[in-house]
Amino acid sequence: MAFCPTSNLFLGSGLFDLRAARKSKVAVGLGTDVGAGTSYSLLTTLNEAYKVTALRGRSLSPYRGFYLVTLGGAQALGLDHVIGNFRVGREADFTVLDFTATPASPAARMSPRTSPSGSSP
Repeated sequence: MAFCPTSNLFLGSGLFDLRAARKSKVAVGLGTDVGAGTSYSLLTTLNEAYKVTALRGRSLSPYRGFYLVTLGGAQALGLDHVIGNFRVGREADFTVLDFTATPASPAARMSPRTSPSGSSP
């Protein structure tokens, strides 16, 4: 099953109950929806998934969220033997994020590449 929070919110079709799906042992992956979603970005979709679970009075940990966009999605598609993680022999498209790339990031303020004042050496 695909949890597509941006399309659900855009269409006003309800708040997905991730907890109920998990309790029912339904394989769920987080996805974007070409037809009604508002973003192709999985990071934006993760942000919206966090909000949807919060509106349902639950929480979505970063670990669980990233699972839903990786191995969880692969399992929901029945493709976890091919994609979903970095095991040797698996296929993958991925992005490397550098959280020190912008001075606005807390990680950048603590980076050895910047001085204590936050400016580059």
